[in-house]
Amino acid sequence: MVNSVPVACQKLADEVNRLQTLLNTLQKTVGGPGGLNKGIVQEMAAISIELRPLQQQLTQCLIANGVKQPMSATLNGIANFFTATSQGTRSGSKSVSIGLFFFENPDEMSVTSFPQVTTPPFSVLGQTVTTTMMASQTQIGRFDSSSGDMFQALVVDLVTQIVTGLLAGTTVDDSTVPILLTTGNTSPPDGNAAFSGEGSPMDAAGNIGLVGAGAFVRGRLTGHDCLLAITGVVSPHP
Repeated sequence: MVNSVPVACQKLADEVNRLQTLLNTLQKTVGGPGGLNKGIVQEMAAISIELRPLQQQLTQCLIANGVKQPMSATLNGIANFFTATSQGTRSGSKSVSIGLFFFENPDEMSVTSFPQVTTPPFSVLGQTVTTTMMASQTQIGRFDSSSGDMFQALVVDLVTQIVTGLLAGTTVDDSTVPILLTTGNTSPPDGNAAFSGEGSPMDAAGNIGLVGAGAFVRGRLTGHDCLLAITGVVSPHP
């Protein structure tokens, strides 16, 4: 619950607190030496049914009166990853569902989950391999609800493995690149236009475009450029 409740929402907040307190009290007494008390279980169920819509009404009231609420959301869309290598550019594309969390504190957000993106099989030194992209956040991101701008620092690992033959599953390379996902413009350190991109701020419908470019700092791809581009819809959205 928020620390400051607008006057327009106070009655709802008081009723939600009353029912939640009653529910918590009953929870402590529902069990005993003789097992669950069926009467208390039925009373708790009735309170829960009454409480649920009131909680939803309170959240809507707080948002309507300018009180920002913490919110879990999902970015559903397409992730495209492009990597420069000595054999040319490799790419992977996948439909993704990325978990997001928008904090109650203004402008703070985070990535809570990021699926793997795997390239189609390709040949290296006579071996059939795939490259899998895995990403994790390194710090709390930023989101400006007034402009729709978003920024999120990530560390991306590219793991290349043999997929056929006796050596299937053997890791050929594990390269790492730090990037900053943004709704603005991005370029790798060398300014390579082929791996530069432009995102798009979140609009009123939740549509967003995120891009992040960088150069690998570990593994066989050290010094090579890459670009991660994600387009999709955030739902629900702030």
